[in-house]
Amino acid sequence: MIGQARARIYLALLPVTFPTLRPVLEEAIGRRVRVVLYTTSELDLPGGRVVVAHVSEETLGQARGLGLVLVIDGEEVLIGEWLTATQARASWTGSPLLVFIAEHHLRTDLYLPQILALLGDRALDLIREEDRELFARALESHINS
Repeated sequence: MIGQARARIYLALLPVTFPTLRPVLEEAIGRRVRVVLYTTSELDLPGGRVVVAHVSEETLGQARGLGLVLVIDGEEVLIGEWLTATQARASWTGSPLLVFIAEHHLRTDLYLPQILALLGDRALDLIREEDRELFARALESHINS
C-alpha cells in the first residue's frame, strides 16, 4: 500500500514497528508523497512529519496490541493488530466512510486533550453525561460531573 501511495500517508504505529517500514516510507517521501507518522516517541524520518503523542502507561499497554493504522491517499485503510507474540491479523478496506473515520481519528484525536483543557469546566456543558466516560478515556483525563 505504501508503495502505491500518490499523495499522502497517515500512519500510526509503535516505535518498534518503524524500522521495518522506514525504507518504504523513505521511498514514498522520495516520490513527493506527504508522510505523517503518529507514534509514542521521537523517530527520525527526514522529509516526513513525526507527531509524538504522549500517552499514559495504561493506554500504551492497550495500544501494544494495535500494530498500526495506515491511511493512504484518503482511499484505503489498513489496521493491523497483534493477537499473540506470533499471531496477528489485519483488516483492509476502501470503504469511503471507514477510511474517513480512520483518517479523522488519526488527525484529530491529538488535539482533543488541548481542546478540553481550553474548555475547562465548560466541557461539562457541551459533552452529554452518557459520553463523558468515553471522552475521559480518549483524553486520558477525568471529566467531573
